[in-house]
Amino acid sequence: QGHLEAQNNLGAMYSDGVGVPRDDALAYFWFLLASAGGNDLAMKNRNTTESRLTLATRERVQALARGWRPRSAPPK
Repeated sequence: QGHLEAQNNLGAMYSDGVGVPRDDALAYFWFLLASAGGNDLAMKNRNTTESRLTLATRERVQALARGWRPRSAPPK
């Protein structure tokens, strides 16, 4: 839902395989979102993860991130 710290944390979980299978593409996706919002740690993590991906994978994930929109909270 657009929470930068949570997005960075999800990226770290995928990057390290903590509680989820390790997946650099998903880690990169979450780091991209958080860094686009200005999270400094996510920017560092994005750059580190980016170096482990092929150009084709980076471009695919960047396109997905550009189209991502947070879901609205469910009605109460």
